[in-house]
Amino acid sequence: MSGSVTDANRTPAGVSFRIRLRTRSHEFLISRETLDGFAARHGIDTSDADDLEVFHAFEATIARAAQEQIRRGSESCCVLSMAALRSN
Repeated sequence: MSGSVTDANRTPAGVSFRIRLRTRSHEFLISRETLDGFAARHGIDTSDADDLEVFHAFEATIARAAQEQIRRGSESCCVLSMAALRSN
């Protein structure tokens, strides 16, 4: 299953984005806390980083985690957690 990230936007809660697979678009949100935690696990200090910069730095991993959520049957908006990122 190959999908592309579209419409990544900063929100008060983090970054919202869509994964388009075939003809369907699935909405996701990844919180600032999850982005910071994931970056910290990789030794990256995000204190001065923009949410979208952090998102794009890990976009491939985030996209894989979102695709896994879709495979598991997520039909609408889904919040990605650290647990989802750990498996990817």
